[in-house]
Amino acid sequence: MTEGPEKDYQRARLSAMNMLARREQSRKELENKLGTRFEADVINRVLDDLKSEGLQSDQRFLESFVSSRINRGQGPLKISYELRNKGIAMEAIADQLEPYAENWLEIAKYVLERKFGEEPPADYKERQKRQRFIASRGFPNDVCYKLFD
Repeated sequence: MTEGPEKDYQRARLSAMNMLARREQSRKELENKLGTRFEADVINRVLDDLKSEGLQSDQRFLESFVSSRINRGQGPLKISYELRNKGIAMEAIADQLEPYAENWLEIAKYVLERKFGEEPPADYKERQKRQRFIASRGFPNDVCYKLFD
């Protein structure tokens, strides 16, 4: 017994709406998740409809994602990398991160103090360890170095 395209559309739409109910998702994420169970033309139709109805928005996803990652103490390099992998355009990422450009040093200081306390590094080895930690969080090299000047 085969199901018709309308039945597939309804099932794909329900799956997409369930995913969106949990958290904002980019179009690419939804395409990847739905792609394992539905045909590409059905997925595109569903996602186009959800976008036109305002239920799926890459801009809303971008804003939510950036806010949550900054609250986790992640830097612009890591955030940008993750967003590119989720199908967000570089221009949109740059526009969203631009208001935080002057705050990356303060965010990095907060993350560093939360991890290591307010004591300065005891020696060069400890300083290197802290710089590697900040770099692994996605902060640029200039921020890593300014923290210890």
